[in-house]
Amino acid sequence: YNVKYGLENIKSLARSRKADIVLFGHTHRMYEEYVSESTPFYLFNPGSISKEDYSFGILTVTGNTVLLSLGRV
Repeated sequence: YNVKYGLENIKSLARSRKADIVLFGHTHRMYEEYVSESTPFYLFNPGSISKEDYSFGILTVTGNTVLLSLGRV
């Protein structure tokens, strides 16, 4: 979805599929966003453990609660 060039394509897909959470990569950069619209969703990229950010992500879903955590090595 060409996330290296912007997030509008993946956001549009999330909207059309009524996604709750969108996980993506390929940019090697950590990213977290809560998109609050009529149908809200989370965007989450854990980054890369071996490139640039040396980062990782943890996604925890418990019932209706979503916890997104980003960290660095």
